[in-house]
Amino acid sequence: MSRAPTPRELPGIYYRRAAGPTVAATAVGAVVAAVAGDRADVLGVLVGGVIVLVFFGVDVVTLMVSAGLDPTVTFLLVMTEYLTKIMVLALVLVALSGQDVVDGRAVAIAVGVGTVVFLTFLVIAHVRVPTLVVEPHGSRADERNGQGT
Repeated sequence: MSRAPTPRELPGIYYRRAAGPTVAATAVGAVVAAVAGDRADVLGVLVGGVIVLVFFGVDVVTLMVSAGLDPTVTFLLVMTEYLTKIMVLALVLVALSGQDVVDGRAVAIAVGVGTVVFLTFLVIAHVRVPTLVVEPHGSRADERNGQGT
């Protein structure tokens, strides 16, 4: 029987299980862009894939650092991190919009597809990874076993 991961290990496990399919989807998108488009499309798909992986990767670092902290502090860290990510993402997209090296439409499609793939496999990982659940005394399990209060 395997042990349940600690709260500090869970974000990394979830990220690894979601990042693999996201990298694969980005690679497929880059091949399709190479066949159907030009160099700017391929670079757009690759940039979009990197944006998705970095965007969700920052969450992992925040959750690993904040595991075990007071919930109020964790909430403050997560909200600050989210607002910062959104502002940085906006700046990156504005910087990419004024040039011809990377196709903006390819970036947008890659970010959209990458986000859906990442979140889908994140949910699958969350469902499949064993998680320790501790029920308080007097729970339904105790009542079913005749040990309730």
